[in-house]
Amino acid sequence: MAAGAAAGAVWFSITALTADPEGPRRDVVVAATDAPAGHALGQRDLAVQSMPQALVPDGAGRDPRRWRGRVLTGPVRSGAVITDSDVSVSALARGQPEDSVVAYVGLASQALATAATPGTHVEVVSTVDGTVLAGDAVVLDGAVEQDTTTGPGVLVAVRRDQARQIAVAGRGGELVGPGSGVTLVLLPPPEGVSRADP
Repeated sequence: MAAGAAAGAVWFSITALTADPEGPRRDVVVAATDAPAGHALGQRDLAVQSMPQALVPDGAGRDPRRWRGRVLTGPVRSGAVITDSDVSVSALARGQPEDSVVAYVGLASQALATAATPGTHVEVVSTVDGTVLAGDAVVLDGAVEQDTTTGPGVLVAVRRDQARQIAVAGRGGELVGPGSGVTLVLLPPPEGVSRADP
């Protein structure tokens, strides 16, 4: 029995020494260099760093691809965690048709939000009556991280009138649950474009 107690004490000591005193950790995207406001983030501007989960700010991302091409709303220092409040949403519409705006599409399914990666063409459809609210929207930012009140979602480029219809349809489903008013149908890529293309 004494030997068993001694072994248990050794195991406890090793566990205590090797356990992370700061708790679980998570990878986050940080600024690799100092950058000014208005700077469009590129691959060299971003890095991935591990930090305690408890210290991760709201809106932080895990994948640098989420922030590439986004424009900073203010200056950042090297090592600072990049969050959704540090980048311009409207800048995502660059390269889209002139009348495009950025619209948020709340979804009931995290899996669907994750599948709708940036560059994916989608139909935005009302789950109430099947109306196609936007026939060929382009996903600009996929898998916007789930919030306890809004649920998961994506940002898409659509016409201004379509954005209004999406907003109304989304509000219509709020009584059922977050994201229950609309859904997405993933379309095949345009001819000559591969899903793997950036």
